[in-house]
Amino acid sequence: MASGDARGVRVRQANIEELHSLNAQIAEFKTPYPVEIFRERLARRDWLGLVAEDDGELLGFKLGYDNGDRVFYSWLGGVLPAARRRGAARRLLRAQESWVTDHGYREIWVKSRNRYRNMLMLLWSEGYQIFDIEPKAQLEDNRIWFRKSL
Repeated sequence: MASGDARGVRVRQANIEELHSLNAQIAEFKTPYPVEIFRERLARRDWLGLVAEDDGELLGFKLGYDNGDRVFYSWLGGVLPAARRRGAARRLLRAQESWVTDHGYREIWVKSRNRYRNMLMLLWSEGYQIFDIEPKAQLEDNRIWFRKSL
């Protein structure tokens, strides 16, 4: 598949085990959350977990949940290193936005880090706006909060 070509990428809903498995394979997540944290965080909330795949090959995931007051928090997501530049992240983001809109949320929030340049650029290009920054000791670890009105 050509770089950036998302024609074969399909997005579908996923279960906690699939999401956890993909999360553990993203190199940037040095200490991935144990599956128990997934279950605790998602318990008694509306949540959405999505995976992107191409011909049965899992490429990446996006996971978020109801954060109250009609705000949806996009908690975790990533694309496997070998699957990057195939349009999976953008497909996941747009599928999540569609579901969130269809379920009556008014905003979607995402937190990223200064070190994830491609994610920051994707969010910016899709109309997300910075509304807060959590400074950290290292500049690349600063956490940047984005939101998008739906």
